[in-house]
Amino acid sequence: MPELTTLFVLAGLFLSAIVGEAVLYRDTLRVQINVPPALQEKGFNEPIAEEVFSSEAARIIHGQSVIAAPAIRIHSEPNLLSAIVQPLGLDTAVAALQAQFGVDRLAVVAAIMPGAAKTGEGWTGEGRPDSDEATTPRPAGSNAPPLQMVLVVSQPGSEAAQARLTQADGDPVKLVQRAAQWSMERVVPYRVALAHFLSGTEGDAEGFGLARQTVARALIRPWQPGQAAEHAMLYNVLGLVDTADNDLTGAVAAYRSIDAIPGVPAEVRAQVALNHAIVALALRRPAHAADLLVQATEPASRIDLPGFTSNRRLIEGLVAWGNGDLATAETIFRSVAAEAPLSEAGHHYLGEVLAARGDRDGAATALATARAVHSADPPRQALAVALFWVDPVAGGLTRRF
Repeated sequence: MPELTTLFVLAGLFLSAIVGEAVLYRDTLRVQINVPPALQEKGFNEPIAEEVFSSEAARIIHGQSVIAAPAIRIHSEPNLLSAIVQPLGLDTAVAALQAQFGVDRLAVVAAIMPGAAKTGEGWTGEGRPDSDEATTPRPAGSNAPPLQMVLVVSQPGSEAAQARLTQADGDPVKLVQRAAQWSMERVVPYRVALAHFLSGTEGDAEGFGLARQTVARALIRPWQPGQAAEHAMLYNVLGLVDTADNDLTGAVAAYRSIDAIPGVPAEVRAQVALNHAIVALALRRPAHAADLLVQATEPASRIDLPGFTSNRRLIEGLVAWGNGDLATAETIFRSVAAEAPLSEAGHHYLGEVLAARGDRDGAATALATARAVHSADPPRQALAVALFWVDPVAGGLTRRF
């Protein structure tokens, strides 16, 4: 029979293993939302509110980007050791050790309450005053009472931020989703701006406007040298929004702002260069686009984005086309179409160049293939060549979404 001391040692080792595992693998986003009884009676209870919040936060951070998603774990897969932590009351110890080992924990505490009657929806608090968000009239015929939420977001090593959000139409789901957006903007504003932009490409009428507002708020906040990549990508989103609005002058200004940011990784500059090159081609500046491509050539092999290499090749073909070298453009587009047979752009631009060269049959075949491989879903990354059609000869561009 084991001695008592041995049992104590084994128990200590067991608890240490539990806490150690939890420190590394437990969720780093903790959400607590109090829901009034009136909403709970309608089925919108606290677990549902917290699930809506977590789902929206997960959507925000999981967009494809040259910058890796932040290390925020939300609803991580449970296992035997982590399942023991809560019953044993070890959450406080886990949180303390996570902070000790540099694992950031984001804590969100909120309460939904009846809201004051007003003609729009907005929020107040540091980083997001009402004036930043256009007010919208209360929907006609809406009988739901307005809602508001008091929200406090805290993270180790920084001051807690709080806000009061109002939802004029009384929709608790929208209110919680906006709370998630506000909370994540405190930590990863670039990801929030990117999520709004991608929503705009998917048909959300408010997506581009919200992306622009998020970028504007984030750019006026202080930032550290270690955040140079995120700071540059905020301008990148702004450039894409301007491009989508056909404000090419504004897009050029946004991309030039990135040139002045020190410490931006080459991989980030490569993605920005490709987007800037599309704008340059739309402005009939193929020589400038060619110079920009040079920035994207060497880092391309280190960029883990779907289709990045083939998209860079597409722009090379567009530059050749813009310079009047149709033979080189055709060769490049044929190569892209062969290596990436599902590339709509490869077949589309091949068809356009063949038509310019007088090959009607070849053009018709290529354009028919482009239509056949067309996807109704826009890409989940902020790459201009995948989002816009550009005419390098006549200039101008059109949306592909």
